[in-house]
Amino acid sequence: MSVNQILSILWRRLWLVLIGLVATIVGATAVLLVVPPRYEAQATASVDLGRADPVTGAETSAMSSKTLIGTFSALIESNRIATDVVKRLNLASDPQFAQQYLTSGVSGQLGINEWIAQSLAKGVDAKNIDGTNIIAVTYKSSSPIQAALIANTFLASFEDAVVDMKVASAQQTSSWLEPQLEKLHADLDASRAKLIAFQNQNKLLAPAAGGTDNDASPLASTGSDLSSAKAQLLALQSQLSVIDSGQGASTQTTTLLDSPVLANLKASLASVNSDLGRARADLGSNNPKVQALLASQRSLQDQIGVEIPNIRRNAVAKIKALQDQIATLESNYSDQYGKMISVQAQRDQLASMQRDVSFRQDQLDTSQKSAASARMQGQLSFSNVTTLDNATPPAKPTFPKVPLILALAIGAGLALGVIFALIAEALDRRIRGVADLQFATDLPLLGTIAKTNTKGARKDKGKGFTLSMPAAPR
Repeated sequence: MSVNQILSILWRRLWLVLIGLVATIVGATAVLLVVPPRYEAQATASVDLGRADPVTGAETSAMSSKTLIGTFSALIESNRIATDVVKRLNLASDPQFAQQYLTSGVSGQLGINEWIAQSLAKGVDAKNIDGTNIIAVTYKSSSPIQAALIANTFLASFEDAVVDMKVASAQQTSSWLEPQLEKLHADLDASRAKLIAFQNQNKLLAPAAGGTDNDASPLASTGSDLSSAKAQLLALQSQLSVIDSGQGASTQTTTLLDSPVLANLKASLASVNSDLGRARADLGSNNPKVQALLASQRSLQDQIGVEIPNIRRNAVAKIKALQDQIATLESNYSDQYGKMISVQAQRDQLASMQRDVSFRQDQLDTSQKSAASARMQGQLSFSNVTTLDNATPPAKPTFPKVPLILALAIGAGLALGVIFALIAEALDRRIRGVADLQFATDLPLLGTIAKTNTKGARKDKGKGFTLSMPAAPR
């Protein structure tokens, strides 16, 4: 079927197209008049995901942020919040809700507060605005004032519920920790008493603060004194060998064995030697001053020679005293070392018991810190949710939208009229033109009789038509 035929059919069935168009427009108008308008009011709140917990100092991670916002959205749409909204607004005493509840057929099965809460939960929508940490709470109602009021109440109830949930969780944790703290206290006291009894029984002292071991300190001190005495003995023996070799009188440096007298004599001899060397160079060997210096040199050397035997006797006495001291220290060191070895097992047990006391002390400190944090969280009166914008009564309804519905009605009416026209044409296949004849018979056209507009057509009917023939094929 050609486009011309379709247009011809629509023109002949124009009344059906108009009927379909008028019917859909009338139906759309009836819907607009019957269906009550629907208003949407939106309130928004910001979730501060970057704020650290004021008590524990913990921060929210990126993954837990998405989970937290999803949990908040589900909480807003829950029956818990809806029931709280019903109680806050006292909707059970509203005549409109009361009448709807009585006609709902569930008055004997469900309380009015629960029924209204379920109705409100169906009309609320909470979602996260993409790319932000903002939660939008939208409520749909036939009244713009009611939509704004309920949306704001949902948001306020949600913020209070977040605080209540955090406080309830903290109080529950605090209540659970109280008996645990008492048990930890008892365990710590028992461990300390066991440690003290063990120390009293075995006469052992625990290492002092800073890592000082009271039992090992005497051994370390004795070992240090022994090393020092051996070093002094070695130095005295070395210097005594120098004296015995005859070099003690000639050396001009002060040694460990030198007495104050010998040290002064050596210093004076060094000064005289220096002056003598300069005088010989300047005045010559026979100069009286040089001779006087030589006399002083011999006198000092004689005095040093007299002092050396005294120094040697003192050195021998010192060496003997050091040898006796070393022997005593070695004996003490051996006794203390043997004692340390004999009590090593007890010291290990003491260290184990000390670790047990430290472990229980750490457990108690950690639990006390957690209990204190839980008690502080149980007293919080704020959350990380802050209201950005309260809902206001919308000026225009979101449904129905008159221009859109009328446009859809016109389009649907035209489509319905076209369908009716084509169906009517299919049921009534009369031939009204050359195209219909060709479509119906699929035979070649021989000629057509066309009506003429002659003035005498009524007087002579035979002259009102003309016959046309198609051109003969060549």
